[in-house]
Amino acid sequence: MGDLSPPVFVGGMFKSGTSLLRAMLGQHSSMSAGLETAWFELDWQNNLGRGGEALEDYVTRTAEFYGEDRDVAQAMAADSPDALAFIDRLLGAKARRDGSRRWVEKTPGNVRFADQIFARWPDARMVHIIRDPRDTFASLRQISKWDTVEEFASRWCDTFGAWEKFKTDDVVISTNALEIRYESLATDSAATMAQILDFLDEPWEAAAGEHRGETKDYLRVLKATGKASSTLARLAEPMSVSRIGIWQDTLTSNDLAGAEQYVADRDLTDVYRQCFAEAGS
Repeated sequence: MGDLSPPVFVGGMFKSGTSLLRAMLGQHSSMSAGLETAWFELDWQNNLGRGGEALEDYVTRTAEFYGEDRDVAQAMAADSPDALAFIDRLLGAKARRDGSRRWVEKTPGNVRFADQIFARWPDARMVHIIRDPRDTFASLRQISKWDTVEEFASRWCDTFGAWEKFKTDDVVISTNALEIRYESLATDSAATMAQILDFLDEPWEAAAGEHRGETKDYLRVLKATGKASSTLARLAEPMSVSRIGIWQDTLTSNDLAGAEQYVADRDLTDVYRQCFAEAGS
């Protein structure tokens, strides 16, 4: 890391606003925030990337995500003993090119690997963005991904089960991790970002306090993968509160009851209901 300040990791349940938060942090002059790396999905020792692809292919694609020369990125990978060392080099190089003091890594699953993150970077900071789980389920239903009760609920329980255990074990504490609400970010973005920047020991900058929409990340992923990202397409739109409460018009009573039962079977009912957006729900 050398000349850079400790990194920032953003995570949360998929479809909970992690991309929005990452984009807003990246509007701050001190922080360089790029696309997801999914570092925890790599089998570095066996030269395998995501889903069993060749590690070389993963490195090439991720290099394009970060605007790095392919050969330079492959050299970084060859010189890295593990995935986190590679991410440190790749994201650190981008931060220096951007003239930033620190880098931000956003992959939703980061919250399930806080122990590895803090073992590697004891001074790192994590921001966990939390959305009403019913709206998360509704968003998944709308894009037809992980949209059954079991697919949604099992992933939600894996995410929050791990996070709650990290809190119990003092892996995540008030000085290294912050929980914020997606609903607060959408309805009072400036105040929420001020809270986050204070936690990160960064000065307030108005540029980080609003999101007007941008397309560059959507186009970068489309070029590198040939796939259109629904998340990044929505990120091209200005900030809106229209995504709050969408579960009411999307989920059935059977969906809601099924999710509640699954969560109850995992002993996470209290945590689940505490994540509801409406007061008193």
